[in-house]
Amino acid sequence: MLGIPTVQDRYIQQMLLQVLTPIFDPELTEDSYGFRPGRSAQDAVHAGPRRSWRKPSDVAQAQRRTKKIAKQTLKRSTTL
Repeated sequence: MLGIPTVQDRYIQQMLLQVLTPIFDPELTEDSYGFRPGRSAQDAVHAGPRRSWRKPSDVAQAQRRTKKIAKQTLKRSTTL
């Protein structure tokens, strides 16, 4: 197997992207640029000088928030 995505793989990836992006995108910080609609690597480079560095407590809070969102998403997907 070469690892080349098939049409079915791409279809499923796109379907998941369209479902998960509206759920997770609002929770991301303004400093996040990777794989987000309307943002590019060039935007990240230009934002670098004004980027605010996060404290460890902010990172821990973000991890807790991410876990909470993941649990809510799982709960929603099992009720569908």
